[in-house]
Amino acid sequence: MIYQTGTERMPLRIGILMDHPSPHMVALLESVAGRKDCTLEVIYCGKNAPGRIWGAPAGDIPHHFVRGITGPLGVRFNPGILQAMSSLHIDVWVINTIYGSPTTLMAAQWLHFRGKPWIYMNEPVRPRTGIRAAIKELLLQHVLNKADGITGTGKAAVDLYRKRLKKDIPSQSIPYFIDISEFLDLPDPIPPAENEDLCFVTSGQLIERKGFGCLLEACRHLPEKGWHLKLIGDGPLRSALERKLEQYGLANRVRMDGAIPYSQRARCYAGSHVFLFPSLWDGWGMVVPEALASGLPVVSSDQVMSAHEFINNGKNGFITPAGDPDALAGKMLWFLGNTSSYRHMSTEARKSVADYTSDLGAEALVHFLQKLSTGAIQRQLSRCDFQKTDKPTWNKLTTPGKFSERTKLRIRNMAKKAVIQGSVLAHRPQKAKGHSIIAYHLVLEEDRRNFEDHLKFYRDHFRISPLRELLQTAASGDSDGFSLAITFDDGFRLLMHDCLQILEKYGIKASFFIPAAFINSRQRQSADEFSARSFYYRYSLEPMQPADLRQLSALGHEVGSHGLFHTNIHSLTPESAERELAVSRSMISDWTGIEPEGYAYPYGVTANACGNPADWLQKAGFAYGLSLTRGTVDSSSNYFVLPRHHAEGNWPVRDLRYFLFA
Repeated sequence: MIYQTGTERMPLRIGILMDHPSPHMVALLESVAGRKDCTLEVIYCGKNAPGRIWGAPAGDIPHHFVRGITGPLGVRFNPGILQAMSSLHIDVWVINTIYGSPTTLMAAQWLHFRGKPWIYMNEPVRPRTGIRAAIKELLLQHVLNKADGITGTGKAAVDLYRKRLKKDIPSQSIPYFIDISEFLDLPDPIPPAENEDLCFVTSGQLIERKGFGCLLEACRHLPEKGWHLKLIGDGPLRSALERKLEQYGLANRVRMDGAIPYSQRARCYAGSHVFLFPSLWDGWGMVVPEALASGLPVVSSDQVMSAHEFINNGKNGFITPAGDPDALAGKMLWFLGNTSSYRHMSTEARKSVADYTSDLGAEALVHFLQKLSTGAIQRQLSRCDFQKTDKPTWNKLTTPGKFSERTKLRIRNMAKKAVIQGSVLAHRPQKAKGHSIIAYHLVLEEDRRNFEDHLKFYRDHFRISPLRELLQTAASGDSDGFSLAITFDDGFRLLMHDCLQILEKYGIKASFFIPAAFINSRQRQSADEFSARSFYYRYSLEPMQPADLRQLSALGHEVGSHGLFHTNIHSLTPESAERELAVSRSMISDWTGIEPEGYAYPYGVTANACGNPADWLQKAGFAYGLSLTRGTVDSSSNYFVLPRHHAEGNWPVRDLRYFLFA
């Protein structure tokens, strides 16, 4: 088995808020999502990067888009962002959005207020002066002071952030990552032969910030022969740069090749010798690791974050002061006069990116988030009453600790009660409308009499039958009365007492869906997490044991899967879902001797951006899947997304009448 029962821990649930999909982030995100020690959900605030032509791959990761407005400079306003974030079950958040966006400010304030751990992750801020810069600095300081940690695109970026921090918070370097295999697969560059030109190459958007004007100034200091330059890219400065080429007499040495498709950019480096990147500012600069992977030594300015990450002066290239054409020309002249050193520098270039993989980046990020979230999870557990007692109550389980939260809960319950009572009085619903499945989580000792009233109510209006029989009846189209099946999610061990006794008293066979990884766990910490992190109860509820599952099977009850760690299927990749479904099914089969047929979706969520969970269930060998969407079952129902009505042992019969008949 992949999981060793009794020692496993819940995976860390990571949420990332991003401006838009980015080819510079997707590899890292896919590596994070593919790990077994965490799950990942990504919220995108928009579908495209304004002004970019590189495409916007959302990646093979669990994600969804939130509608919003994109303003100047990519600033986002997404009115529904807090609702989207609160709907997810996340342990630690990563905010990777523009710090001045209303969306960022709302998310930062909300997470800080809720006490949820989160980090700010982004490129460093470009140095600027003036009133606009002062306002932006205030916004950045506001965001950083709310954060519990920061990650920057490289070590130099982290240093720039730390200079702005007014408090001591953890920091970590997490560069951008792409798959560089196509660059590594290029042939090794061959030094220029005698009487052959040394080929310099550069690429980027033709804007002031990229420093191409400085590069052309540097080219004026080079000899008239022995070199040429390929300038790849397009942008608003193209005409001005072409005029400079004519003015400087460089038209026969510098060739402007225009833009090429992002997917074909490896050909920028083929057949060249040295890559030049004179950018006046770049929060990362992906072209640097791309060029090094292609075997090209790189001359970069000191305002490029990736240059500080990879370039070792004199070994695989050089770093020069930004905006200094004399310094840049000096290094270009060095290559023209030291072609004998070229092959060694080319070898060192590729060596310098040997460890540049998204898997290593994912490991660094996840470990950083695990350390950051440990304290928050411990605080969450400490707020729960984990003293052993044989009589847990609904009051202990669900009453919030804060007065404000208790007040909101009372108001919500009062509103719900008023709606239900008003509807029942107005319509007096009396008749069942179809075959129904009921989902319970808990029946406590204090619910004994109430739960018996539930069963009597069901018996008066339905044929109570096992779930398998209900599905067979619904498939046959039998309309001579309606059936009702009772199910229990989450596998709390206290269901083996009062609840089981009452079911046996009335001769009712139910279905129990259990998160398999918690079964047979003898770690108290795991039981605490089972209650607090998965279900947000304020009291530790022990999970069932293998003997309990065997007893349920022996009594004729069904035991099905509720996943491994009660993980929302929306958070799983197809690969991790396949693993989780197969392992949970195998574990239950080992314990009960019966291969489970049913799967209950944790939290009732049945959708996934990477595929169709219904197909995953069918492939894993399940016969049906249960949601928490209210409705009835008939011959046209999708067996892998079956509706269920939610109820609890403390509900009055009036509520059941409302949800089943109204």
